[in-house]
Amino acid sequence: MEPLYDLAQIENWKYYMPSSQGYLPPARIKGLEKVREGLQEYTGDLRLYSLPMTMLFTVINPPHPGIKIDKDFVSIPLPVRDFKEFRIHGQDILEFPSSRIQVQNPHWEKFIGTNAIRSLYQMQIKTFRPPKLILHSFTIQTGKVLHSTRTEQSASNGRHFASIIVILPSHSTAITLSLKYGNFSAAQSFTLVKDLLFCNHVYTFYTGIGTLDIRSQDHFCYFTYHLFAHEAAPTPMLSGITPVVPELRDLFRDWRARRFAGDQVPPFVLVMFQQIYSGREGLCEKDEFLLRHLAPLARAYGFRMEIVNLKNQETSEHRFQDKRKEYVYNTDLGALAEELKMENGDNYRTNTWVTGFRDLGNNSIQSYDKSILRAIERDIVTGAYISHHGMINAQIPLRDADIPEDTMYEMTVSLTHTRILSFLMIRPEELDMNEGEAPRFLKAAKDVG
Repeated sequence: MEPLYDLAQIENWKYYMPSSQGYLPPARIKGLEKVREGLQEYTGDLRLYSLPMTMLFTVINPPHPGIKIDKDFVSIPLPVRDFKEFRIHGQDILEFPSSRIQVQNPHWEKFIGTNAIRSLYQMQIKTFRPPKLILHSFTIQTGKVLHSTRTEQSASNGRHFASIIVILPSHSTAITLSLKYGNFSAAQSFTLVKDLLFCNHVYTFYTGIGTLDIRSQDHFCYFTYHLFAHEAAPTPMLSGITPVVPELRDLFRDWRARRFAGDQVPPFVLVMFQQIYSGREGLCEKDEFLLRHLAPLARAYGFRMEIVNLKNQETSEHRFQDKRKEYVYNTDLGALAEELKMENGDNYRTNTWVTGFRDLGNNSIQSYDKSILRAIERDIVTGAYISHHGMINAQIPLRDADIPEDTMYEMTVSLTHTRILSFLMIRPEELDMNEGEAPRFLKAAKDVG
């Protein structure tokens, strides 16, 4: 349930499944404050720590590993004739398990161990005790093909926290490594073009981060090693980079438990974005961090998140007589709109209404319950929403002035301030919904209270 590293994961909410790491069943938490006030407090300064999730570095003039596959020695760099022989069998990617591999050079193990520790140090992974390094496979890619592999833990060992790929010297002119979070857009990409013939490239990454794609302009080969935490030491995890905010987790747990217990809890909470929501690409940093932290918790505890777009208009009338009328005649209405103060006018009016609902993929939601619509507008008018950058009337408006009335003795200028706003709405996900099921690990906890 660590904060999201790629917001593309929540664009299709019904298929989004957060990690269950750090999940606690819904429960009544003694002394927890009200939902809206708690969210206001604990979302004030959300961040994602900038610790690296991967590390790539180059080792010049490395030792030769002395590879044997079954009983045959493998030359490094692998000659073109050997690659052609592999391709005769119609295989572009050959992966040999560690049971078929022998590394003859006794110095190679020390070389790999030293560079593994170097990687962990640069990634600021604290292991307390040296991790166990185990050879997993030796892979040969024989041409311009894409090798896509999941960065998952070993099925038999939950202490497998990271993997290392060691790209051996080759005749390739370019090798590209692309790491994707989940099944979505590439988040990190490295293209190796220099020193491929004389260097090892050591690439370290957390398990569970997503999918690693490896593509080359020519043939090359690499080792894959798995790093296992010592049994007497805690296992470093991707979720430890930016852990779940425990107060926010408890708030969602309590909100859900109280709802099923019949307690009085808000049917939804509104959080004002700093910018108009137009999809994940246009988010400012604070709005982005808000979504990254809240989305896994909301989904895990049976809530959904949607975007509410609103329009707020303030109007007031300003009357001018005699010479002041001449001033208005000689002043551009745009400049006049900037000059006039809303609070100095008469007949002040304000109106706020919902202009539409959108999902997190920025797709329009066509139908919505009218009672929720009225409740949203009521909460906006009464200020029952969360904002870390002031209330609605503190936001910079679009200003407009026009002259609806002009008589011989008096001129009336109507001043209008318009604000177009986006709110994040968090509301319970009805468990009998037809848009998709709640996360599997919630089903057993549905009635916990």
